[in-house]
Amino acid sequence: MTKKKQKKGKSFLNGIFAKLVFIFFILLLSSAVLAMAGYSKIKNDIPKINEIADYKPKQGTKVYSYDGELIAEFCDNNKRNIVPYDKIPENVKHAFVAAEDAHFFEHFGINPMGIARAFIKNIVSGRKKQGASTITQQLAKGFVGREKTYTRKIKEALLSLQLEKKLSKEEILYLYLNEIYLGSGAYGVETAARTYFSKHIWELSLSEIATIAGLPPAPSRYSPLLNPKSATERRNYVLRRMYEEKYITKEDMEKALSETITTNPEKELFLDKAPYFSEKVRRYLIKKYGMNKLYEEGLTVYTTTDMRATEYAHKAIFKGLREHEKNQGYSGPLYHINLKKDLDKYLKKHEKAFGKITADSMIRGHYYQGVVTKTEADKAYVRVGEVERPIYIEDLSWARPYGNGWVNIKSTDQIFKPGDIVLVHPTDKKGTTDENDHRNFDKPLPKNFYFALDQMPTTQAAIIVKDPYSGYIKAIMGGSDFEESEFDRTQQACRQPGSAIKPVFYSIALENKKFTAASTLLDAPIASSDFTPMNSHENFEGEVTLWRALVNSMNTPSVRLLQEVGVNTAIAQAKKLGIKSAIKAELGSVLGSSCLTVDELTDAYSHFANEGKAPHTEYIRKIYDIHGNLLEDNTVFYDSFATGAEKISRMAKYAKRKEKQGMSKQTAYIMTKIMQDVIRYGTGRRASSIERAIAGKTGTTNDYLDAWFIGFSPEIVAGVWVGKDDYGKTLGIGGDGSRAALPIWKDFMENYLANFPESNFTAPPGIVSRKVDTHTGLLSNEGVIMYFKAGTEPTKTKADQQIKDPSKIVDEGIF
Repeated sequence: MTKKKQKKGKSFLNGIFAKLVFIFFILLLSSAVLAMAGYSKIKNDIPKINEIADYKPKQGTKVYSYDGELIAEFCDNNKRNIVPYDKIPENVKHAFVAAEDAHFFEHFGINPMGIARAFIKNIVSGRKKQGASTITQQLAKGFVGREKTYTRKIKEALLSLQLEKKLSKEEILYLYLNEIYLGSGAYGVETAARTYFSKHIWELSLSEIATIAGLPPAPSRYSPLLNPKSATERRNYVLRRMYEEKYITKEDMEKALSETITTNPEKELFLDKAPYFSEKVRRYLIKKYGMNKLYEEGLTVYTTTDMRATEYAHKAIFKGLREHEKNQGYSGPLYHINLKKDLDKYLKKHEKAFGKITADSMIRGHYYQGVVTKTEADKAYVRVGEVERPIYIEDLSWARPYGNGWVNIKSTDQIFKPGDIVLVHPTDKKGTTDENDHRNFDKPLPKNFYFALDQMPTTQAAIIVKDPYSGYIKAIMGGSDFEESEFDRTQQACRQPGSAIKPVFYSIALENKKFTAASTLLDAPIASSDFTPMNSHENFEGEVTLWRALVNSMNTPSVRLLQEVGVNTAIAQAKKLGIKSAIKAELGSVLGSSCLTVDELTDAYSHFANEGKAPHTEYIRKIYDIHGNLLEDNTVFYDSFATGAEKISRMAKYAKRKEKQGMSKQTAYIMTKIMQDVIRYGTGRRASSIERAIAGKTGTTNDYLDAWFIGFSPEIVAGVWVGKDDYGKTLGIGGDGSRAALPIWKDFMENYLANFPESNFTAPPGIVSRKVDTHTGLLSNEGVIMYFKAGTEPTKTKADQQIKDPSKIVDEGIF
């Protein structure tokens, strides 16, 4: 080869090499540029450290009762309760560090040795067996996302380094312990403590702390609720790590290792406390503040509900419906099984559904499902889980065939067949005679306890309780069970009130100076082709006073009263008393022919207790945002929890507020005194055993479809309705206001008023009293005390008058 050719070949190779170097340089430069651009983009995507330091996790709204009890939390599926660093016990901090990141206080955010160790173990095992994320990296993961990509890993590492540079170890650990996901929707150690053990984090035992600290790697797998065996193994690992790191002594470890993990899941606040009231609050907050603010921005809401009143209301409804159902008789077993073939199968299903039930685990007053195993003349045997006890015939007198009146029960086989699945509750001889036995959950059962038969009510009831002065709603029970039905029967059900509406129309008549308590009305048949009202006792008394007509809930005098007042005039006035539903322009409206809600009729009655003024209904006292800024303040100036400055401010506001005077103070007082007599002498006599100043009125509709009692004391007003959701079905035996609704009202008021000193209704100026004959309306020493606006009282004494025979009086001209 010639030198020229050699030179040419060498030059060619040099050219190629130069091009390759150039391309390599371009690629290297491009890679560097791309890397820098990628790094810049990744860095820009990482949250700023000052944002993290000021980080406030999404928090739901917390709702508190009047007495400061947490009654509901509205949040997305992630529950959070932030707890200050100094309130987190040292053992909690040590448990997480020992289990998750032993070198947390030494590394700079990333643990290279840990990464290498995990890498080797994963290579040897052929799968990912050990992670190497530090606590700082786990915290960073919550801010940069959890997708499994290299980009996310880079972001996580970079943010970890920045966190360590800008924040102290204590600040990082504070954020981590409040942010880490610990299963069952719980974020942070405080929420986990409540979720699994119904305790605050500072109340946990060492064993419980280790259980929670074992959750981060796999919250579901190590959940003490879902997998107690795996949870125990993981807890033991955490305890051993705490000992190895010298955070606890050997004795502490061994004691905690020997303990069984006993969970006590936190009850669903919303369902357990005041569900109907809380749902009302939730809807209000959504309407006013929106979904995001409610579920994510950490509102704090202080409401008007009184948990003591709510508890009494719930118990009163439970007892009232239970007793009403027993009055109807026994509706039969839940279902029936073939005892010989299916008993073992049934018992296995029972244990799976209700857990293992022993004599020691049974609680007085609780319902249990059991199977009838044997019947004898004087007793039947029922088995619940591992427990078999008798039901005695003397406790079954109520268990006649449903709706068939009274039947003499001579043998238990009239009621049961072996294989019947029934509801029972454990009790003893004293319990069967104690009408409140089903409430005695804390009262121990004797060894020789037995069962009493029960059944689930098919009837519904509702109660609303209100402070007539402040307008604070103290309790709402919209039904017997919110889980069974969210329908709020105090506000969403429009039902005929029967005679419970009469005080509204009677008060309108008394506002007219033409009528007084002594005014006489004719109680006699009314002849009409399309309307023939009758009294409940189906007889007539001739001339009676307005007082007597209302106290005894007489129908024909009430119809005549409304005719005198004028239907349209009365309807217009009723709206001023809080009646929002449409009242039919007919005389039958005075007997309750138009449907109303319990809420609005209770509002109308509030005027009587509040000197004729319309209360301003309130559910919410105060609302604060997450920063503590006051968003809403509806407190009255005499609110028990208001500060001195707040009371002065509110007093000034109230002084300027225009009160709606629905009726005069005098009319309100006179109506109150008449309704006190409803309880002393009339249809409300079942409440007369309450030795307090109380007033009210019953209501019963045709065919016993609805039963009502609305009543009040100087402290509180409460309205009760009882009926069937399936409108048209009768309440059956005892389905009137005095026997179905009044006992619930009485039970509530007895318990609630026991917390207050005795008080009386105060007469306003311009009231006089006289003894009056209840038929003629004339003064009589043998009459009852009636109250009048000064100048309207009767002045004539009773003369020897022969009352006309009411059976011969027919008023043809009323229509």
